[in-house]
Amino acid sequence: MSMAEGQAMRIDKPDKEPAYSAIATQLQAEIAAGIYAPGTALPTQRDLANQLGVNVSTILRAYQELQARGLVTGRKRLGTIVAPLSFAPTDATEAVAELADLTYNSPPVSDFIRAYALELDRIDGDSRFKEVQNYSSASGSFWARAAGCQWIAEGGLITTPERVVVTSGAQHALFSALATFIKPGDVILTDRLTYFGLRALAATLQFSLVCVDSDEDGILPNSIEAICRSQRVTGLFVVPTLHNPTAKTLDAERRQQIATLARTFDFIVVEDDVYSLLADNGLKPISALCPERAFYITTTSKALAPSLCLGYLVAPAEHVGVAAESARLTGSMATPVSALVMTRWVEDGTARKLLDANRREINLRQMMVDEVFNGLDYRSAPYSMFLWLRLPEPWRAIDFAAGCRRRGVKLLPSPDFAADNKEIEQGVRINISGTIGIDRLRQALETLRQLCEDRPRAVHGTV
Repeated sequence: MSMAEGQAMRIDKPDKEPAYSAIATQLQAEIAAGIYAPGTALPTQRDLANQLGVNVSTILRAYQELQARGLVTGRKRLGTIVAPLSFAPTDATEAVAELADLTYNSPPVSDFIRAYALELDRIDGDSRFKEVQNYSSASGSFWARAAGCQWIAEGGLITTPERVVVTSGAQHALFSALATFIKPGDVILTDRLTYFGLRALAATLQFSLVCVDSDEDGILPNSIEAICRSQRVTGLFVVPTLHNPTAKTLDAERRQQIATLARTFDFIVVEDDVYSLLADNGLKPISALCPERAFYITTTSKALAPSLCLGYLVAPAEHVGVAAESARLTGSMATPVSALVMTRWVEDGTARKLLDANRREINLRQMMVDEVFNGLDYRSAPYSMFLWLRLPEPWRAIDFAAGCRRRGVKLLPSPDFAADNKEIEQGVRINISGTIGIDRLRQALETLRQLCEDRPRAVHGTV
């Protein structure tokens, strides 16, 4: 029984179980039974302590345990509130089943599956189909590279098939680009918060990462210049459009300044531009401003679907041969069937239709974010599949992510993106696309908002 029914709560506990744990377990059972409905308040800590004949500190600890289990949240002036049921798992199996995974950057629309199934039914009529049983050349079939040029042009870069290497994705392209010109001990500049795959490649290829300062609009060209004047810099890794994870986009002026610095200080730009087709902002890639000093990377995974496993690398003319060999020596190659499917879709307009469908759905989800996160400190864009949420004091990103995980929501905290050991802003990357449905996404976002308004590791009860 509970106070909700006007009777005294009875706590039955094993001799060795702490009182706070037994109280938390009993309250969990009553929440699961619907005695305390989602959105209602538990008894004040003092009232429950008096009823059970225990110290207030014992009830405080019991409520903290319930919060750690994702069953309640503390709300200022409201007390301890029962969380939505979908975010209050009662066992590990249920927790896994109900997990809202907001860590993956992938398109939200399932039109790809239907289009792919139709394509597989008719692709054998294409004269190029007979080539898919063989290994492709190091840089990919000419028709695949020509289609890649058309796709890349959608993002604002005009190039030729001779400069394109077809890869199995953006990570493969990034490895192939860096392996072309990097030597052990070389210095690559990057944002302090950067794509975590770059850190893994730094360990593999034995180069050093040096962090560039940024402001609200992205990396600062004057910081790049200052570093270049103090040491030899081999390259710069940059995500100019919808930077991962902060969703910043460099304006035209900064792009031009970076291109000028690359020529002045003789370094290579590695431009990861996988989000530009979603953004469709009309900005020229940095690679278009200094093509002889830039590697350009794009992929189908963000615009269409990860399962195509297809990327395109545009290399400077003098480096393209070595870049193709670097791609081949990884033992990986773009799947010929995927390359042909994408080629046909570029040629008949299907790729553009799928991209537009994903953009519409992402924009719809971003409008929902604007509604749910109104008043919170976050950065995104109308066609970005993720957002960057800056956390209010005194939250630390690691603690916030752990609290979200206990409530059935998985996301990535800022330390996962840190390129060095210096202080970083406390934030989390939240992916709003992927396979999660829009109703489930709303529930997850509302849970995140609740947690933002809560205090870390404490409950706001009335004592």
